[in-house]
Amino acid sequence: GISGGQRKRVSVGLELLTQPSVLFLDEPTSGLDSKAAEDVCGILKDLARQGHTVICTIHQPSWKLFSLFDNLLMLSQGQVVYSGSPAALPGYFEKLGFPSPQNENPVDHVLRVIQEQEVPTIKGDAQEVPTTLPEIPSVTYSSSMARQIGVLFRRNCYDFVKDPEKCIALGAMKAVVSTLVGLCWWNTAGTDESTKAFTVSGVCFLMTMNCLMDNLFDTVMRFPQAKQLFLREYKNGCFSSFAWVVAYLAQVLLFQILYALLLLLPAYFMVRLRLDGACLPTAVAIIFMLSCVGATAGLLVGALANDLQQAQGAILPVIMPMIIFCGYVIPYSDIPVFFKWVYHIDVFQWGVTMLKLNQFAGWQFKDCPPLGFCTCGTPGDVCTGDDFLRSQDLDPDTHHLSSYFLYTLIFFALLLVPTFFVIRWKGGQKTG
Repeated sequence: GISGGQRKRVSVGLELLTQPSVLFLDEPTSGLDSKAAEDVCGILKDLARQGHTVICTIHQPSWKLFSLFDNLLMLSQGQVVYSGSPAALPGYFEKLGFPSPQNENPVDHVLRVIQEQEVPTIKGDAQEVPTTLPEIPSVTYSSSMARQIGVLFRRNCYDFVKDPEKCIALGAMKAVVSTLVGLCWWNTAGTDESTKAFTVSGVCFLMTMNCLMDNLFDTVMRFPQAKQLFLREYKNGCFSSFAWVVAYLAQVLLFQILYALLLLLPAYFMVRLRLDGACLPTAVAIIFMLSCVGATAGLLVGALANDLQQAQGAILPVIMPMIIFCGYVIPYSDIPVFFKWVYHIDVFQWGVTMLKLNQFAGWQFKDCPPLGFCTCGTPGDVCTGDDFLRSQDLDPDTHHLSSYFLYTLIFFALLLVPTFFVIRWKGGQKTG
């Protein structure tokens, strides 16, 4: 951890990122010892000499600390009782009949007098009070967009890996889940039997569900937790909302794709899914794209929620329709007519379909039973994965994997737009 003085100096440093002309500080020395308070005020004095206007409230300072300020404004019940140089304060109150006792801090004496006695107030000229506020210039960032993204990305990565035990535990949990799936479906696809086709499609469904839900659950919880820090820094002009969204998603996807691979690869090899051609790289690309969609959807839902409890409550209404109408729980032919449109725009269905097309298209089974999705009645008949896909309303001649991948990519790009605007809208809201 860091000390209180270090925390105060870091807070001042954060405010200086945007090179402000005026710096407001509320009790910057509260809770600090005399040495730390002196260090903080020394930094503020240096900033004032560099051309910044530093305005701060301060309670019970030492005389040495008090003397660092150039101008002093003292208030009592909202009225000005002194305005001028701190060094002239004891003499001013002595003229009013309140001399400072020897061996006592003049500041403590003046504060006690203000609280216990009636002190004449200083009236200003009403003519000098401005009636309109000057025009506030638009926000400009001192760093380029690329640098903002780079700094935020590095900070997000460091924040994520600063607890290595947690990172390892998350990875181990996903590897255990994948291993459990592999054990349950051990060598199911390796036998090349047509009777195992539906069982293998269950693996495709489970991989899609694990990937999407894992990323959705993770990111939907993270934004409400990071919301306060985001709002403070964004409102201070430290970075643009676009840079924050890009850096946040880049960090999430970097680690989530690693975790997605831990969910995919052990089960993929244990179930003995197809390795011929580009099947494995294609499966990895599908999982990566689903991770992108899940993380972005989670960020959008989390940004729309006002707090953590609301984010948790929004998960099931988002995920359940995707699972129910993906074509696995309820076959497409049995989905009610007024819900069939959900099937066609369901990204969960696209994920399952892509993995099924990747696994079954062009796959030839060793057996050809007379019953089932293959009707083999004569010698030499061959049962293929294409026959199974047709029985699932996924004719490979009309349903192309590249088309579904393109749909998912477009959906991901479209999902980024409302995510960016919702976060920008949240950043522009007033906080109380």
